[in-house]
Amino acid sequence: MHSVAIPTVVLALTSLLTLSTLADSQETGDRSAGKWFDVVTEAIGNRVLMPNDFVDNPVVVLAGNENGLYYAKNLNNYDEKKIGGIASASKWVASATIMAFIEEYPQKLNLATKANQLLDFWTNDDTDERSITDLRHLLSFHSGFSGGAACAPDDYQSSYKNARCIYEKAFQDAPGTKLTYNGNHFMIALAMLEKALDGTEFSNFDDVFQHYLAKPLNFKEGTKFNGFGGNNVPRLDAGLIIASDDYAKFMLAIHTNTILSKSSTDQMELDHTLDYYNGADTSDSPFDVPFAATFHYGLGLWRECRFTTNWKPECSEKPLMSSIGIQGYYPFLDRTTGYWMLFARTTGTGALSSMLATIGIVPAMEEAFTACAADPDCQPVDRMDGSTPAPTPTVVVPPTAISAVPHTGFGPVSVLSAVTTLLILFL
Repeated sequence: MHSVAIPTVVLALTSLLTLSTLADSQETGDRSAGKWFDVVTEAIGNRVLMPNDFVDNPVVVLAGNENGLYYAKNLNNYDEKKIGGIASASKWVASATIMAFIEEYPQKLNLATKANQLLDFWTNDDTDERSITDLRHLLSFHSGFSGGAACAPDDYQSSYKNARCIYEKAFQDAPGTKLTYNGNHFMIALAMLEKALDGTEFSNFDDVFQHYLAKPLNFKEGTKFNGFGGNNVPRLDAGLIIASDDYAKFMLAIHTNTILSKSSTDQMELDHTLDYYNGADTSDSPFDVPFAATFHYGLGLWRECRFTTNWKPECSEKPLMSSIGIQGYYPFLDRTTGYWMLFARTTGTGALSSMLATIGIVPAMEEAFTACAADPDCQPVDRMDGSTPAPTPTVVVPPTAISAVPHTGFGPVSVLSAVTTLLILFL
């Protein structure tokens, strides 16, 4: 994802003024566990803060917990089974792939492995700040390398050459001092991984990805990380092509620690910006100041704190883990409430509009999954494990008609209060 400006009041008010209800036609693939999720359907139907591009562009909302899928809403005929690019949502999957390799081969690669232990061009000189760069710095985007590097076309033909170019041309800050969001960190991490593959059954990154993630989770054939301009060097930061129903499998697997141990997912979700690196500088975050302070980074994922302009104690206690793509592909995980959601879209105005669109959906999801957890009759519509769906009948989501019972968080009657909230938060 490139630079994303947090919405100004003008943009937010413009979105409010262009609200419209969704089409009344029933979309294919809609599923719901039942009454508990009516509040979600209502929130989507109300479209509070959803920009107008949602009227014309395909979107699917998939949500579940450790038991499987509980809710699916398809807008404008989004094909959740079609493989396509997801931009920066790739980072979460790439990081998980590397962590899976580390679990089996910690002697070859781990988070403390320094770049100079695997890459022969990397300095060992203690007076050179680059000498302390390790894999954790890279996966957390705190390595000190900027996004700028005027590399020659030939440098993109191997991860080794590309990493060397970045090493020579893009170092900016001491490792561990600043969060800089760009793909160069992952290119160096890829070069390290590929050097660590010597003596294993793997010959390249795709072998690792297929072995630890794609095959165990039964991803569709053709799911892979593409490279720069069609070359064979995978872009771990933004090159994954995957179907959304398969990305949902990944979200479930992360939520349940199926493909990784809890220890590994805990490391991925650790607040490296605040806790590991003791409050690293966030001024180069893709989110505009002062909102940059409310987005910290783990390993391949964001830790979000919504509805504030500064990091508060509750931000650390109840973060949302996410990995949003520039086109608006938006997976996230709420450990506090205990659910995951994929807001999937690959066309339209992008990440900012997806963040706006979920402002009304997230509290509705929290309400739905909290109520569901308290009722044993609330069961998933799909266990997502290849078995038959849950024994309870699938309840078709009603055609986006607004519920007669107004949602306490967002709805037409609360537009004024939403405006007031935005004025308080964003001024």
